[in-house]
Amino acid sequence: MLDMGLGGIEDSLRYRPVWDIPVAEHLNAVRHANGRDWWIIGRTNAISDEIVMALLTPNGIEYSGTREAGYMGHPWGSIVFSRNGQMMAFTNIKGVCVSSPSTLALYHFDRCEGELLLLDILVTRTCAESAYGVAFSPNGEKLYYSIAEKPMVYQVSLIGDQLVDTLIFALSGPHLSNNLGGNLVLGKDDKIYVNYYRPFSSSESDTLAQYLGIITNPNTFGLDC
Repeated sequence: MLDMGLGGIEDSLRYRPVWDIPVAEHLNAVRHANGRDWWIIGRTNAISDEIVMALLTPNGIEYSGTREAGYMGHPWGSIVFSRNGQMMAFTNIKGVCVSSPSTLALYHFDRCEGELLLLDILVTRTCAESAYGVAFSPNGEKLYYSIAEKPMVYQVSLIGDQLVDTLIFALSGPHLSNNLGGNLVLGKDDKIYVNYYRPFSSSESDTLAQYLGIITNPNTFGLDC
């Protein structure tokens, strides 16, 4: 709890665990339907079919538990919500030719009860590609996800409750071919920002150089976006 609005944390409320199991980098929050509380959602730090969830209220964490994800997944990737909070998507970065390929999963989320309903799962185009960053378009009718191994972004249309793979961007620029796909963020200006980075094993002199891509009209179908 913040210290009377001064930005500090009260000593008696520090270091309180939210879950009693390790949690992976999948982590996000969405406002409860009451407009006051917040649902915090993540993935366990293991290959599992569980999603972790907590309810944050003015009194602190009032609920902490797990939900079934609907399928087995790996602990690396991203979780995002649509702007109205009714849809959730997460990526599963495992991108090798094994029994659990890299996927993009779409859920309906009940902001009152915290219940999840798995609607569809999209497998990446090849088993060598890992879906990593993901973002909804402002109108919630499209998803964009990046590829961890290369500077590419896919556009996915939501048709009914199904994910339909519709478009690929192969970005260009100085040395960009050696970059990897990172996070996607939907900004308040209705644009989606995509970051790219070089792997630490890169032999280029600017190993840590980063690039920022912008999808200017993410509501639009195809290359017009």
